[in-house]
Amino acid sequence: DKAINKVRPVASKVGLPEKIVRKAEKILDEIPGSETGPSPIGIAGAMLFLVSKETKYSVTQKQLAKAVGVNPQTIMKSIKKLNVALKKYKIKIG
Repeated sequence: DKAINKVRPVASKVGLPEKIVRKAEKILDEIPGSETGPSPIGIAGAMLFLVSKETKYSVTQKQLAKAVGVNPQTIMKSIKKLNVALKKYKIKIG
């Protein structure tokens, strides 16, 4: 399963609005799947964290980890992985 398919369910669990979901999905769509690693749910949570950080709808790594049932470390590692991919493909979030 792909991370992009996990964004909406994760966002609904933490109460993030549709515009954040769409932005997270759009950005994930620009990153090749090979760059996101083996944890699609962790990547979805991490992308929502990165996108929401740029808005007034902030959500913590801990909240996302709890919502998706992973360790906060998984979210943190996924954020690092996404930051590398975003830089590599020159994708801006803000």
